[in-house]
Amino acid sequence: MAVLALMTCACVKENQCKTCKEGKPVEVTVQINGTSMTKSTGNSYANESKVNNLQVLAFDANGEIEGYRSVDDATSVTLLSTSGEKTVWAIVNAPSLASITSLDGLKSTLTSLEDNALDNFIMTGAVTEDLTDGAVLAISVRRIVARVSVAKITAAFPDTPTYQGKTLKVTGIYMLNVAGAVNYGLSDGPSQWYNKLSHEDDVVDAFLYDALDQTVANNSSYEVEHAYYPYPNSVDTSVKDIDDADRGTWSPRRSILCIEVEFDGVKGYYPIEMPAIERNKTYTVDEVVITRSPTDEAYDPIDTGVATVSITVEEWELGLSLGTVTI
Repeated sequence: MAVLALMTCACVKENQCKTCKEGKPVEVTVQINGTSMTKSTGNSYANESKVNNLQVLAFDANGEIEGYRSVDDATSVTLLSTSGEKTVWAIVNAPSLASITSLDGLKSTLTSLEDNALDNFIMTGAVTEDLTDGAVLAISVRRIVARVSVAKITAAFPDTPTYQGKTLKVTGIYMLNVAGAVNYGLSDGPSQWYNKLSHEDDVVDAFLYDALDQTVANNSSYEVEHAYYPYPNSVDTSVKDIDDADRGTWSPRRSILCIEVEFDGVKGYYPIEMPAIERNKTYTVDEVVITRSPTDEAYDPIDTGVATVSITVEEWELGLSLGTVTI
């Protein structure tokens, strides 16, 4: 990954050597590596990589806190610690972690999707190194959110009496069954969920929802990329694994990318079930080709014909290309 430009520290919030009980006192420089991107439709790639705050925590071999520092508008910082093996975490754009006293405590601390913003995505990274005075530690940080996007919606109804004269209007695109909180160690599954089975949590609409009023004529396309930013969802239960009678009752399951429409004036849905979602990865639907009437339920994906193609995604790690989805 490209190295983020080093910036001068504008505001130092804390500078602590909390215990400094082993080895010799040392001062080290911690700098983060990340991503540098260019503008995209909707949210800019530059915003997806913006660093507003950097917190650095150093832990000794027993996992006890030894150093902490927080700075604004910087991608490098000096830290007081002691010589010897240390595990150093860099956490970007997160709420204050000044009260953390141990590595286990940090890993078990919850981070919420609501703590992010479109220009303030939380990122983390860590290294274990023997610290010496004047050392420079480079830590690669990765976003906790993933990126799910759809680039093109095409109406391709067959030329039969069933579809002749019918209109298709896209009224919304959003994500359902979205993980809302995980711990920094990512050791447990989601502890909070948004949009369980339907769009219901407008507090996270900035990450998960777009309202539209877009008519798509038959044999034409709507070509504007829409991107969404869910937290990792390690639950790999497909709706197809749930009994028909229980699908409308909430239980943890895979996330869904849902296209809400009015088909000839009647509300309906084209839900696309996602695989297990990992942090900092992209999940791209190049095109949704609509060939049939929508379903009545947003939580119950209709069968799709999926052709997966190989694509190149810059900067974000490539999680999965869903290629063209025909529904």
